[in-house]
Amino acid sequence: SDDKLPIKPSSKCQKISGFKNTGCFSDSFYGSIADGFSLDTFKKGSDKIMSLLSTVNTMGIVPPEYKSLFNKCLPKFKEDICETILPRCSDTCQPLQSCKKSCEELQKECIPANLIGMLKQVLPGGTFRGMIGMVGLSEGSPAMKMLDAWVGKMSKCESPLLSKSNDVCLTSDY
Repeated sequence: SDDKLPIKPSSKCQKISGFKNTGCFSDSFYGSIADGFSLDTFKKGSDKIMSLLSTVNTMGIVPPEYKSLFNKCLPKFKEDICETILPRCSDTCQPLQSCKKSCEELQKECIPANLIGMLKQVLPGGTFRGMIGMVGLSEGSPAMKMLDAWVGKMSKCESPLLSKSNDVCLTSDY
């Protein structure tokens, strides 16, 4: 006889809906919220980050030869920001996190090696940090916290927001 207990759905997994155009996997899904964030924070922060990314491209910070790549990757960045802050839950309703592998693939596809150093300049202490006020971001704001979490993750594909396991994690085709 099989005495295995069914997996109990995690209380961390909740229905997340009303997130049209935020890059999230769906307008309505079961997911968890990364520590230190809330749905409200995500909603406010997501739009600001996307406008920051567009501004970065139009202001000429992105070298001309990478502009089309950057534009092509914007939706992928948007999706990845959602997967980082509001990761989907598994089919047994367990919280998941993005795979390190997914981060590395996105980095390889969308962030040329010589631009990874530039990414780090957005983080606290970096040379681009002072420019964030121009796009309406302020230190300590929800959007800034999200930006730091995402850029920190993307700059080295190491983060508490990434799964420690490459078996139980969110891949692009999960």
